[in-house]
Amino acid sequence: MDSLTGKRPPTSTTVLIIGGGASGICSAYHLKYYGGIHDFVAVEKSNRLGGTWNENTYPGAACDINSRLYSFSFAINTKWSEFYSGQKEIQDWEVQLMEWNDQRNLWQVTLKRSNGDDTTKLEAKFVISGVGQLSHPRWANIPGRETFEGITFHSAQWDHSQPLERKRIAVIGNGASAVQFIPTLGRKASELTVFQQSANWLLPRGNFKTSQFAKAVLEYIPFAAKLQRIYQYVKRDIRFTAIVGAGSSMNRLASKMSLKYLDSKVKDPELKRKLTPDYPFGCKRVLIVDGYLETLLEPHVYVEDEVIAKIVPDGLITSSGKKYTVDILIFATGFRTTEFLFPMKIRGKRGMPLKKTWQEGAHAYLGMTLHNFPNFCMLYGPNTNLSHKCQSKYITKLIKTSLKSPIPYFDVRSYVQDQFNAKLQQDLERTTWKSPQCSSWYKQNNGKITANWSTFTTVYWWETLWPVLSEYKTTPEQDVVY
Repeated sequence: MDSLTGKRPPTSTTVLIIGGGASGICSAYHLKYYGGIHDFVAVEKSNRLGGTWNENTYPGAACDINSRLYSFSFAINTKWSEFYSGQKEIQDWEVQLMEWNDQRNLWQVTLKRSNGDDTTKLEAKFVISGVGQLSHPRWANIPGRETFEGITFHSAQWDHSQPLERKRIAVIGNGASAVQFIPTLGRKASELTVFQQSANWLLPRGNFKTSQFAKAVLEYIPFAAKLQRIYQYVKRDIRFTAIVGAGSSMNRLASKMSLKYLDSKVKDPELKRKLTPDYPFGCKRVLIVDGYLETLLEPHVYVEDEVIAKIVPDGLITSSGKKYTVDILIFATGFRTTEFLFPMKIRGKRGMPLKKTWQEGAHAYLGMTLHNFPNFCMLYGPNTNLSHKCQSKYITKLIKTSLKSPIPYFDVRSYVQDQFNAKLQQDLERTTWKSPQCSSWYKQNNGKITANWSTFTTVYWWETLWPVLSEYKTTPEQDVVY
């Protein structure tokens, strides 16, 4: 994939890939080596490839999926140093506007430099979005945030220029990122306060170094790396029922394991109360931790579960009037995960705004294609918080097949999309994510789950093995205005 550093993108291309993270890189690979498609352009809003791992550089950043799985199957890394590896192991263009041209049957795209006002236009027969859900930080809407006179930043935009030693630090949030960097803050800060919105279900990471012998086995013995990857994949997929099977025996067993782990680390009754979840296991992301609970036990570390009433120039005040004076304020408040494709403006056939199409919640067929938005595909789209590899292959096959037609064109039929999403939401009713006690980034305020797939990932792999062309309109003449 050629770098566009210092260059303007071309004015036309067969395929435009939006995003240079894992999904975008995977798409480029499959287009070239599986589809034989070499005419594509990838644009990335940052100044380098890597996606979320390029942007999230906070102390302790690491993968919470084991390293054997967290790599491309077509380029398996046999030299991971640990079972759960850390974060360390193009010019910045981003899409501002996309409009489908009904007469010419192509996308007209306006690109803008992320660090300036310079714009350019590009035409593409097909567009693949690989922007993901973890690219735009969400800031907590707390009164007085703009009045704080100390240092403040979001964990996804970590300010490495600021020293942490002997500082009074407050962290707003205790999710997946926070539990990784809080141990580092605990070792450096003179005082650390964690403002917790809700307790997490926790399990020990159990990380370990990979021996030189194990690395050699994976690298030199044929199929060893692939077999280990398959084993890890199947094991994790089987655990699906433990995570989301509402009321299942495996779910109850997993929750007992988590509570036992908490009991083994925390003896103080008040702290244990604060750290005990009041919602079903698996409702929110189960966090895999090392050193997090141990840090919370330190005498200079505090967990506050009162609501923050306001932020003042030198600290924070809770709902009961308690004041915390701090030097550094870190927001670990996640991302705008339910606002898929934010902040791009996209208009499909007859100028249909995507925002209007998704006004009751994002949806798509197989999480990839969307009715009235021809030749447009998404990786990590609605309800596909799972695998970009099978999506990338599916999309490549769809585009390759379409290019054989006189007019390259595909648009999923409305009834196919509607039936798929009705069945999907029906299946999701049986999961803990749908529990009335469950409030998470997996679903919207109206209760619709827009992030997660409803069953085993092997089922999704099977359903996306090959595009069924009868599910798509393949010529513009088949379109009916409705």
